[in-house]
Amino acid sequence: MAMRDRRVKLTNEVLQGMRILKLFAWEDPMLKELLAKRDRELTQIRLNMLWGGMISFLFTATPVLVTCTTFVLYTVLGNKLTAATAYTSLTLFNLLRFPIVVIPLMITRVIDLIVVHKRLSKFL
Repeated sequence: MAMRDRRVKLTNEVLQGMRILKLFAWEDPMLKELLAKRDRELTQIRLNMLWGGMISFLFTATPVLVTCTTFVLYTVLGNKLTAATAYTSLTLFNLLRFPIVVIPLMITRVIDLIVVHKRLSKFL
């Protein structure tokens, strides 16, 4: 978001000072600076999307991994895995799946709300 803010700020400055830019023929240097800021912003967005995808995959796969790990540990510890135990465990894990998937999304939304609140408080 910081990269986007810098690019938008520069774009606004360029648009507001268009007459001066044209008068002194500064179009090319300003365009290069603007494109450089845009490239840095796109690099940051790509990195954020990559991390977001990996984290999303991790949190989506976690319930399955927890279920498999639990069954493996249960049998390794010498217990007999019966159909009744397996179905009961699967039902309980299914109930826990939604909170496990939703908690990271809620954390992301809370962080977004904090950023928006700071920006609005600064603006007002």
